[in-house]
Amino acid sequence: DRAQFAASSDALLRAIGELSGRAGPHGTAVFATAEGILRIVPLRAPTSFVIEWGRGLVIAPLLRSLKQNRTAIVVFADSRSARIFRYRDAGLEEIERHQAEARTEAPNHMGDAPTPPFHHGTRGATGTDEAMRREASALDRMTNHVVQRVEALAHPDAWVVVVGMARGVRELVTALPMGLASRTQVVTGLTAHSSDAEVRKTVSRAVSDLTRHRHATVVEMLLDRSPVSGRAAIGWKAVVEALKVRAVHELLLSPA
Repeated sequence: DRAQFAASSDALLRAIGELSGRAGPHGTAVFATAEGILRIVPLRAPTSFVIEWGRGLVIAPLLRSLKQNRTAIVVFADSRSARIFRYRDAGLEEIERHQAEARTEAPNHMGDAPTPPFHHGTRGATGTDEAMRREASALDRMTNHVVQRVEALAHPDAWVVVVGMARGVRELVTALPMGLASRTQVVTGLTAHSSDAEVRKTVSRAVSDLTRHRHATVVEMLLDRSPVSGRAAIGWKAVVEALKVRAVHELLLSPA
């Protein structure tokens, strides 16, 4: 054991030396054996400082960091504009902006300027009604374009978080296809004046809620499937046996 420990320590110290200055803002997890470095994983969230030696890999401190690995597409929408962000590594990166632009048309009069009793509202829609119609049409065009962009940006594993003013959020969520809507969380209470810190905190909470809901759904499905088809293993003994024969597609670990 001492010889193996010494070889592992030497490999570990060499790796740390090479990582100096490149470890990232939250640090790095390094796994070493007597044969050399097994894996180096950048941490995506702060964890406790741990050094362990023993049989197998000590991964529990790494799990909190892995929770931040899921990407989310965030849409901040109101009735006039929409901004699309990418949430990754607990940070927000703005990708693009969209504006609802109402198309204005010059009034169509026959001959000279209209004279009384010809004025707005004499026949047909009033000027206010026409303006509202154009604004609604502009919102529809923007919403459809934003939905297309979100579909293109949100790969099959990405969450979608929609935040902002009620009308823009409602229009956007209604337009989402079914496959995307099931991965979407709607957040209220934020405005265009909300700080970046408030937005990040709210989005982080929404992503956690989506993750918990998905995990609960998967666990429920596995519990239903296990006794019937044998396609799931529950409990550490059964799971270890499945891992030994490389029969595991997805491994779920509870906080305990």
